[in-house]
Amino acid sequence: FRLPGAAYLWNDGDQAESRSIRTAGTYWLLVTQQGCSSADTINVGYKPLPVLGLGDDTSLCENTSLLLRPGPDTYTYTWQDNSVTSTYLASGPGLYYVTALLDGCSQSDSITIRYITKPTISLPRDTMVCKGLLLLLDPGVSDAALKWQDGSTGPTFGVTQAGIYRLTATNQCGSSADSSIVVEGSCRVFLPNAFSPNDDGHNDLFRLKYPEIVKQFHILVYDRWGMIVFETTDPYNGWNGRTKGTDAPAGAYVWAMSYTDVYDYKSSAKGTVLLLR
Repeated sequence: FRLPGAAYLWNDGDQAESRSIRTAGTYWLLVTQQGCSSADTINVGYKPLPVLGLGDDTSLCENTSLLLRPGPDTYTYTWQDNSVTSTYLASGPGLYYVTALLDGCSQSDSITIRYITKPTISLPRDTMVCKGLLLLLDPGVSDAALKWQDGSTGPTFGVTQAGIYRLTATNQCGSSADSSIVVEGSCRVFLPNAFSPNDDGHNDLFRLKYPEIVKQFHILVYDRWGMIVFETTDPYNGWNGRTKGTDAPAGAYVWAMSYTDVYDYKSSAKGTVLLLR
């Protein structure tokens, strides 16, 4: 507390009423008030904080692990799952953190680990390029280096003639390859007469067979009561067998379509499609 009219003198010559101690050592203070003096001494010792180092946030390839070694074995550790080992084997993505205790002083550190898989690519198994048109092979791959059969490295490949087209995708965790056999033909506007939306990758959508040959498009799908269950003007879009957020019942549905193809031929058609479950 403050003494009225008092003078203060610390061991280093400082005359402040108070001071903060940040290093170990012996500290004394002389206080003089109205000609009377009093002194006191204190010895201050410092305990070191634990020094931790989990490293920077990092990425690992799938099926690999990283041994986290934050500091010396003489520390007492507590990890995010309450384990108390001096090291920790990180074998999955997530946030890992540890608190180290040394002589009553604690320090914490954390690291975020992200996992990377090798590229997954999928080219159409067997497909057709229409005469005079361009078929775009799009593997839908990002964050990977691509190499097509001709050595090009673009994200897509334009096909104008029949052949076997191959792609290899590579990232820091490995490579994947796929190929597609393309035949040439005279494409026509075509809709399937049945589909099965069971997510097996085959006929899951009721959609146009060759959407690339259509530039204007409109289709409506009706149930047995004449209610619209699906509508689109996008030739690449298809019906997944759901209406108003629920699975439509199996059975026959009526469709009505109008379109203009790339040759400016306009037409319309009606038919039925069977939804299988």
